[in-house]
Amino acid sequence: MVGHAELLTAVWGAGYRDDIHLLRVTIRNLRAKLTEVAPARRFLETSYGIGYRFRPGEELSTDA
Repeated sequence: MVGHAELLTAVWGAGYRDDIHLLRVTIRNLRAKLTEVAPARRFLETSYGIGYRFRPGEELSTDA
């Protein structure tokens, strides 16, 4: 699990530590690209209010 502030600081630097909007937009774009490559997989899991977790190749559930 990587927290919002930790991820923002590691990627863009300390000046972006609180720019959650930038992070959300970037994650959304990254998810779109990953979905193009592997539509039946879920790679990024959101822990609301905390951060993100990478799940290498987790299958999406087809049960509804």
